[in-house]
Amino acid sequence: TARQLQEHDAGRGEGALLEGHIHADRGDSEAAAEAYQRAVDEGRRDALGPLVAHRHELGMEDAGAPIEAWIENNPDDAAARLSLADWYGQVGDYAGMVRQYERLVEMSARPNAALKNNLAWGYSQIGDDRALPTAREAYELAPDNAAVMDTLGWIELKEGNAQRAVELLSEASSKAPDNAEIRYHYGAALAEAGQHSEARTQLQRALDSEGDARWASDARERLEELPN
Repeated sequence: TARQLQEHDAGRGEGALLEGHIHADRGDSEAAAEAYQRAVDEGRRDALGPLVAHRHELGMEDAGAPIEAWIENNPDDAAARLSLADWYGQVGDYAGMVRQYERLVEMSARPNAALKNNLAWGYSQIGDDRALPTAREAYELAPDNAAVMDTLGWIELKEGNAQRAVELLSEASSKAPDNAEIRYHYGAALAEAGQHSEARTQLQRALDSEGDARWASDARERLEELPN
């Protein structure tokens, strides 16, 4: 059915996208990537994300190239630019991530807490001094958002403001009790603030929830360093 759709001009993009999904469900990343590329060539922006994901799974060094090319041809496409920013974050290209979020903030018609929050996090990853003021701006826009509190609290901790970090991360953890990464941040802040017993509890709970997370090794190190 997917291939029959592609035999008609009006159905080429939809059919290629559908074929990509079918190959993906079958675990055939190479065929999926080829089909998703055809969908993108037919103007299906919603094929960009899965295309890049499968290119990455295949080990292609330039896995994000399709989104980059799309944005070069469609510079005002905020949704595609957001996908590229998130992709850069996933592969650890934080400078690339920051460039895209800076542009997204500029493109936004009004102040956007989520964009500023992610930009602040990106700044923190590359050691940019704008991380803290940007995180504070996001917090002013969304003071009840757990993710925003978490970002600001973590950056405050990195800046040596442990007590303020504890305040923010305690509230963030209360608002998102199932978020193990926030709990890990809270435990780290408690450790820096000298509240060792509670830090041990929070760090252990975070590890019990997600012991194989990317932050788990740091959480274990912090746990081991706590005095008995």
